Amino acid sequence: MRWVAAGLLLAGTMGGARSSSAQQKPAILDAFESVKDWRATPSDGVSLQVSSDSGVRGRAMRLDFDFHGRGGYAVVHRAFNFTVPANYEFSFRIRGDAPPNTLEFKLIDPSGDNVWWSNQPGFEFPRAWTEVVRKKRQITFAWGPNGGAELTRVAAIEFSITAGTGGKGTVWIDELQLRPREPDRPYALTPGVTATSEAAGFEARRALDSDTSTLWRSSAAPVPATPPPPARKGAPPPVV
Repeated sequence: MRWVAAGLLLAGTMGGARSSSAQQKPAILDAFESVKDWRATPSDGVSLQVSSDSGVRGRAMRLDFDFHGRGGYAVVHRAFNFTVPANYEFSFRIRGDAPPNTLEFKLIDPSGDNVWWSNQPGFEFPRAWTEVVRKKRQITFAWGPNGGAELTRVAAIEFSITAGTGGKGTVWIDELQLRPREPDRPYALTPGVTATSEAAGFEARRALDSDTSTLWRSSAAPVPATPPPPARKGAPPPVV
């Protein structure tokens, strides 16, 4: 006897309608057609100038910074007032002519004391416009008295270039957006199993029945008979 090769096919479906959060459109928080609402707050000894310049499709925010051979940070701050959905991502466009440094994207709650951030050390500023996307799971609690409770409302946003390499340079930022995402949920697929062949008592469904004593096997097929060798010329016919 020999076993015939067979395969299992797994399929699953997830029911349920898409959430209203996922159906919401992205919110443009700032198209940077003006930078009058952004305030430069660099650390002592660091120079930072905020101005308007050409952007992806219109204008953009331009940051000219100089660490003057020391450490510190160059921060721009703007007040906002919006609620974040259950799941989300922020995105913005960036380009730069600057040495690698730490790029920080910060979200501040209405108290002004609790901060969440995305912290990217050694960020290499791309010369061409590039989209940076920071999902909720990539934004972590930084500091504050609430001890890391869920962020629900944003009262201010900051971009910070913090000295890694240091030096001086120019960074452009454009198209800051908030995009709702499908809420995270537990795995809810219902798998189905089919097989091209299965032996009695070893059906395909047993491969996923959560019983370690059962299993799937393909059905057996008889080994075909081996034909007799051809007769030699002049030899008597074989005796049957």
